[in-house]
Formats: sequence, C-alpha cells, structure tokens
Amino acid sequence: MPELNVPLLRKVQKQILDEPKSFMMRTWILTGNPGSVLYTDKDCNGKQGETEFTSCGTAACIGGWAMLIAGQGYTSSIFEAAADLLGLEKDLSNATSRLFNTAYWDEDLRTAYEKVGQSLECRAKIACEQIDRYIERYEAKQTKEKEK
Repeated sequence: MPELNVPLLRKVQKQILDEPKSFMMRTWILTGNPGSVLYTDKDCNGKQGETEFTSCGTAACIGGWAMLIAGQGYTSSIFEAAADLLGLEKDLSNATSRLFNTAYWDEDLRTAYEKVGQSLECRAKIACEQIDRYIERYEAKQTKEKEK
C-alpha cells in the first residue's frame, strides 16, 4: 500500500475551506478570468445562480488542488499524477475514487453534497469531511497491518 500524503491532503483541505468558490468537483482544473462566470447552477430551492471565478482565476477538485499545491499543472494523465502525489492506489472503482469521484463518497456525505445546491461553503466542508474519513480509514488500516 502506498504511503498516503497526509500533509498534502491537509493543504488541499485548507485551500478548499479558505476559498470554497474555487472548489469544484466537476472538473480537475479550470482557469478563467477573475469575475467571469465559472458555472451556472440551481440551488437546493431550484433558483438559478452563478458562481464566478475568484481572484486567482482557478477552480479545481480535490485531485486538481493537490496537483496545483504541489506545483504541478494540468496533464492528460491527471488522475494518475494526482494519485501518485497523494499516495493513492490508482483504482477507479476503489480507494482513489473515494476522494476523486463524489459517486464513491460515503453515502451520507454524497447525499448531503448533492442536496447542498449553491452553498459552496457547505460543499467545501462536506468534501473536507470525506478527506478526514479517508485519512482515518488509511491510518486504521496501517495500524492493523503493523499489528500483524
């Protein structure tokens, strides 16, 4: 099992919580002019709303922010590159997807994330909770393996 890069995950969490408008699980890394529309979406009440690029002109998901924080840019193999940086197993249907794909998040967090609508701060907190749970599972597994 690769060694999980907990310090990098904690930096990703800080980025997501500090700038929730720059967090977007729909794409790896997206850039644009600050103030321009990042996306238009409906909130949990069905009201149409717009989210704009922040002053840095960048939005990214968990894996995308890991790449950017580590000084990497977009690459055609970003899944593998982000997984390597974070020390994740490169398995789309397993461990890596528990961070990179909301469809594989813990059910309570996935459901909450989908219901939040336009509340970017809540989405950021939910994503950080998923990261916390991922780290806890990893550490529990490490402890179990050491006890063998």
